Amino acid sequence: AAAQFLRVLKSRYPAHLRDNILFGVGASFYKLRKWKQASQPLETLVKEVPKGDKWQEANLLLALTHYRNKQRSRALFILDNAMKRNPPSRIRDLMQRLEQRIQEDPTVVPN
Repeated sequence: AAAQFLRVLKSRYPAHLRDNILFGVGASFYKLRKWKQASQPLETLVKEVPKGDKWQEANLLLALTHYRNKQRSRALFILDNAMKRNPPSRIRDLMQRLEQRIQEDPTVVPN
């Protein structure tokens, strides 16, 4: 699926589909456990398509990707910024649960 989304991304496609395509690329790489490859299109989506319908979900998946890649502070930063934009309650609940999980993670070493 990732290869197909990347192929579409390199083609001419309707501009309003950009966030969906970028999300598809990121989600596909996430499922393959390729955290760095997953984060790139998700970061692009978050930066370039802030009004897209996948913006909230992209932030959640991007935070989860950074957490899986042992970048906890980056994940918390992304969650904090995304929650400032008042996400829908189902997304907010998931973001809060992820934030709590990151903060309670016993592998976190205090500074």
